[in-house]
Amino acid sequence: MKMVVEVTEISHRYGLSLKELTWGTMLIIVVMAALYALVGLPPGLDTYYAKMYFHSIGIGMAALGTYIVIICCDLKIHEPPLDFPIHYRAFAAVLFAAAGGVFYLSPVLDMAVPDIPLGLFVVAFILIGDVGGALFILLMLLPRKRAGTYDPNAKTTRLEAAEWSKKAEKLGAGELLVTSIDRDGTKLGYDLELLQHITSQVSIPVIASGGCGSLMDFGLVFSGTGCDAALVASLFHYGELSIKEVKDYLTENGVLVRP
Repeated sequence: MKMVVEVTEISHRYGLSLKELTWGTMLIIVVMAALYALVGLPPGLDTYYAKMYFHSIGIGMAALGTYIVIICCDLKIHEPPLDFPIHYRAFAAVLFAAAGGVFYLSPVLDMAVPDIPLGLFVVAFILIGDVGGALFILLMLLPRKRAGTYDPNAKTTRLEAAEWSKKAEKLGAGELLVTSIDRDGTKLGYDLELLQHITSQVSIPVIASGGCGSLMDFGLVFSGTGCDAALVASLFHYGELSIKEVKDYLTENGVLVRP
């Protein structure tokens, strides 16, 4: 008897592009600044209302900074497949902050419902804080090979290394540093099998670590694993190679490196 399994692929489509969100955020900042001038709150930020109102503009500026980081670092192609992407969370923070700021335009209104504007700002701060964290979270894995599988070498999980990597990506990790315990300090070369195994399962950047012993190892890790970066320690610490030598070698072999 044949078993037929129907697979349904779910994809999320969003109506606003990153460019549109950027322009929308800039418009909100301009409107909030204009309202501040029109209503005539004290310009010296010497009142509670003025200080809180300017938080809404500050969160807008933080969101713009987030967009710049996403664009400059091309993070959209590496962003985890979340239901609520980073740039949407940043824009949501701007909207909540703007709504809270509008309440502070009228101290009377704020006094009538004091919990609402404060609650809106709390949500805005949580969202923008979550965005900042998501941009810079790096998870370090220390797997080793046992009985033919890659054990993540952690007491808190029994997941295989690639499965743990996929789970970390779904939880919001923005980058993985994978150090092979079997190769670390041996100078036998990076564990190419392990690294290829993990990079084939995740879409976020992966940094290779553990085992580099020569210039050739750098070429192999970039040509055969899909890693975005490579970490090396002892070769530099003991002066066996210089950073310039490595960069020159990689450039000669067609690997894009920073100047």
